[in-house]
Amino acid sequence: MPAKTCYKTFSEATEERAKYPLKSGGYKLQNALRGIHDLNDTLTSHGHCSGSLCLPNEFKRWTKRVPHALADSIGWELIPGVWALSGDGVPDERLQRYAVSAEDGFLGALDQCERIRQELTVQGLNDYTFRSLSITIGDLIGMTNHAILLSESYTPEAV
Repeated sequence: MPAKTCYKTFSEATEERAKYPLKSGGYKLQNALRGIHDLNDTLTSHGHCSGSLCLPNEFKRWTKRVPHALADSIGWELIPGVWALSGDGVPDERLQRYAVSAEDGFLGALDQCERIRQELTVQGLNDYTFRSLSITIGDLIGMTNHAILLSESYTPEAV
């Protein structure tokens, strides 16, 4: 049986999210950001941090699941969260311009997740796959922070 791709994980998350549409996106983006930071903390500490998502002796096996966790977050939280920012007060015209660009960025990260998943399957964890995963997580953190800042700039206190 072929391995499940990150695209399949993303597709399943997107289909499931469609059953539970978001009324606003800022809170969901903040939740996603916390989860991505937890993945990053565990990755950079090789499982040796407090609150780690895995034990150090499980680190290599856990790392193979990270691309799928990111793909799930992109489909379940990140892209839907950006499109739901109208519920946070972001004007529709501004949201349309931003969300198309943000979605392209998140889909680019999804492509990276799939590439990393394939490399982890063939090569296992090495310096190259570790750095690729770290860079992809960093990109997702940056894009998510940007979306959160956009939502916060339209809150009643900011306007």
